[in-house]
Amino acid sequence: MYEDLLKSLEKRMRQSLESLGRAFASIRTGRAHPSLLEGVLVDYHGVDVPLNQVGTISSVDSRTLSINIWERELLGKVEKAIQKADLGINPVIRGGALYITIPQLTSDRRLKMVKQARAECEQARIALRNIRRDGREQLKRATREAGLSEDDEERGQRQLQKILDGCMVELSKELEGKEQELTRI
Repeated sequence: MYEDLLKSLEKRMRQSLESLGRAFASIRTGRAHPSLLEGVLVDYHGVDVPLNQVGTISSVDSRTLSINIWERELLGKVEKAIQKADLGINPVIRGGALYITIPQLTSDRRLKMVKQARAECEQARIALRNIRRDGREQLKRATREAGLSEDDEERGQRQLQKILDGCMVELSKELEGKEQELTRI
């Protein structure tokens, strides 16, 4: 009876975990990767657009990113947008492109990144708990509407909790992996 509802709730929980993965990708680990600039928005004729829509981002080597801007007059705006994003990196304009050298992470910066990763993880936990709360309400409503017993509702609640527990374990493993990646020298 509750299978479809539980599947949709599990899908929402998986989407929260995927969102956490994207957030973790934007937390730099000392290596140059185009995903570091994923959240940077550039003012393009009065509209904020993602950086990857005004230029091509590529890794030159393990410590350098290159951004080839398609419209030369946007170079200054892109430079300011990257600085404004507070990623701890500064772009340099050379020719018609921007270059970003990823500095070696200091121990203070590493601790700040770990703290940021934990905050992102906590936001994901909150999202998962909110999905569980919504699911419980939907289960109660479905039980009343279908005229099912409280045992059926309780069974659905246990299955929902089991799904949440699995997602929480996965979330903890992702956080642990990111912390190790950030603290590894």
